[in-house]
Amino acid sequence: MLRELTKRIPALTSTLLVSIVWIFWHLPLFFIIGTYQYEYLNIPVFSISVISFSFLLSTVYYKTKSIFLCIMTHAFCNSVLNVFVSNQSLLGGIIVLVFSLFIYLLFANNRNRSLIMKKVDTYIE
Repeated sequence: MLRELTKRIPALTSTLLVSIVWIFWHLPLFFIIGTYQYEYLNIPVFSISVISFSFLLSTVYYKTKSIFLCIMTHAFCNSVLNVFVSNQSLLGGIIVLVFSLFIYLLFANNRNRSLIMKKVDTYIE
């Protein structure tokens, strides 16, 4: 989905749209008794986590063009979260979101970053 969206709209907007679809894709699991989402997660913090995750996976995709590496990153992050994160907090989700945005802006979109830097250079001169 990301590859097709970036043909039509900017990368940042594409990533946000993918994250919204991803949230709605998982939403039914919050209402099914016995699922991990029903038992352990809350929707607002999960939504922030998904947006963060979307930025990280977009970075992987833009740098490698590999869906397989995105799948492996997704599996790795899910495993790490299940082992090391015992409860979700809003503050924790926001911290991860800020970190993910930083990684995204730093690595994912060189074209947009160069445009930003040209504007900054123009203001400095």
